[in-house]
Amino acid sequence: MNSSSVISLLFSLLVTFSCTTNKNEIPQTATSGYLKVAIDEGFWPIMVQEKNIFEYIYKYARVQQVRTTQDSAIKLLIRDSVPLAVAARKLSTRELEYLKSVKVYPKTYVLAQDGLLLISSKKSPDSSFTFTQLRNIAEGRNKGYQLIVDKNQSASLYSFVELLRLENTKLAAVYSSDSVEALVEHVGEHSNSIGIVGSSWFSEMESAKVQDWLKKVSICSISLDGKNYYQPFQSEIADSLYPLSRSIYLISRESQMSLANGYAAFLLGEKGQRIVLKSGLLPAKIPTREVVISKKPL
Repeated sequence: MNSSSVISLLFSLLVTFSCTTNKNEIPQTATSGYLKVAIDEGFWPIMVQEKNIFEYIYKYARVQQVRTTQDSAIKLLIRDSVPLAVAARKLSTRELEYLKSVKVYPKTYVLAQDGLLLISSKKSPDSSFTFTQLRNIAEGRNKGYQLIVDKNQSASLYSFVELLRLENTKLAAVYSSDSVEALVEHVGEHSNSIGIVGSSWFSEMESAKVQDWLKKVSICSISLDGKNYYQPFQSEIADSLYPLSRSIYLISRESQMSLANGYAAFLLGEKGQRIVLKSGLLPAKIPTREVVISKKPL
């Protein structure tokens, strides 16, 4: 079954099982009940937007989203503590084999694409870096800088290592913070620190929080070849220009009709993808836009 067919099937569940019911006895259906989702810290802002709109549309649905690390999110999924996880990687062969051994056949969907965003202090003389410079910093060969990720074992750290083809054992100058908020504060105060976060955190440029952050930090420009520098704008991710682009995956262990599948259908459908588009990230499937052309003479 191709991805379009899967999304169509999931969307049909939303329509079929949408119903009104007694508030005191909310059944578990594709549009009602209780759901717990584990989400890596880097994707938290976009998933908060998705949850709020989903619950606004489906009054009897309650989605509890757990803000955690990528490793923790996937462990919660494998242990059957959550039916859905949002991460920057697919399940490993070992993880898939274990789930298969317990008769669970997970499905993985590309939810969106974002850019791994680097920030530096307004006090720092540099806000542009090449891959070579970043590798040297990460491996401790450039003593003038250090790298800070939002959390240890996070998607930010995983993506940075993967995209720059680093080895975990050689990360001599990479440190972790307690949260994205703490990371931004630290970088703003230290001119030798470079922060690594998901671009979702800076997507709402007009918000008071982001405006306050941008008084302290600058968004870095990144170059693969030392000639052309790019930032994680939606257009530059779409054109495959930003070298730190990555996919955001939605991983489900559910096979039966449930709120987990209903929420997945929403995230992958037009409404969910439109939220991704408006947030500044790149949706996996660009929502269509209908234009009505009047037949009346001008």
